Amino acid sequence: AIAIERRAHLDGASLVLDYSLESRSHVPQSLLYCAHPLLRVEPGDRILLPAEVRDVTVEGSAGNRLGRRGDHVAWPNAGSGGDLSFVGPPDGLQADKLFAGPLAEGWCALVRPSLDEGIELTFTIDTLPYLGLWICRAAWPESGPVKQYSVAFEPASAPCDSLADAERQGTAWTLAPGERRKWTLRFRLGTRREIEGRTNL
Repeated sequence: AIAIERRAHLDGASLVLDYSLESRSHVPQSLLYCAHPLLRVEPGDRILLPAEVRDVTVEGSAGNRLGRRGDHVAWPNAGSGGDLSFVGPPDGLQADKLFAGPLAEGWCALVRPSLDEGIELTFTIDTLPYLGLWICRAAWPESGPVKQYSVAFEPASAPCDSLADAERQGTAWTLAPGERRKWTLRFRLGTRREIEGRTNL
């Protein structure tokens, strides 16, 4: 069995989430972790990633717009896939799940020029060295009247959504009996200038 604890507190303009996970099994446990905070978006919002991210791996892309699982596309300019860092309108043309990493810098951000504000997420890269990105412009779910228009930043332990894939890649966590893992997610609100300053824009 796995026990997980999350503690939340405010630190100025930041929401800090501290996680602690412990294996209570008598045998080694294999697992992966991926956060899934969905952010509301509007046309013109911009996704910011560390400069080290030059390409991303496709986990899934509606209509194979960016290719098939395992393909690599350039970030942010994905050729015929367009500029992935700019959020377009909810036109039903995009539903992409992508992974970046392993990362040397654990952060990502979304800025909203219309409000001159943004939100930054920092995370513990020694535990969560990958970043999943979900970018959806009303192309998912494929059936149903309500479509999703959102971006999700997903700090992750592995660059895939499947535990079986993570085990094959050697990126799955293997916890010995009684072993613990800890990590922190920090969401910070700031002005556009404050957040873009990290990227030297």
